[in-house]
Amino acid sequence: MSDEATFVITPGPADRTWISIRSYDNPDLYLRHQDSHLYAHHITDSPGRQDATFRICPGFA
Repeated sequence: MSDEATFVITPGPADRTWISIRSYDNPDLYLRHQDSHLYAHHITDSPGRQDATFRICPGFA
């Protein structure tokens, strides 16, 4: 498996009790939501930190 396709879960940059999904190969890239889509972006500002922070919710089982 390529490291370019590997991500790790880390504490969120906007709220450390939530999570972020960071690139393993490029630790400056985070998955962030923008306009209902996910993108791998460098996070450089407060809106980016908010968009790259996710809350884990129970499933609908």
